[in-house]
Amino acid sequence: MATSTATPVVNGFKAAGEILVAPGASLALDGDLKDAGIHFAGAVVARLFLGPIGWIAFAADSYSRSTTGKSLVQQMTNS
Repeated sequence: MATSTATPVVNGFKAAGEILVAPGASLALDGDLKDAGIHFAGAVVARLFLGPIGWIAFAADSYSRSTTGKSLVQQMTNS
């Protein structure tokens, strides 16, 4: 996946979508409905087992993939 060259305003809308709508919203805005659905479903399951932290983790990963093309794990391991 290519890195997004979106403006800060677009990235702000993506972040708001992740927080106010659901994890996967930023990917849906990019047109990646498959990954958006996977992130939403994963967030639901993670919330059942981990509570709000699981939900937030999936939202952060979705936003990261949408804006940089890398997952949170890839961002932290620098790979």
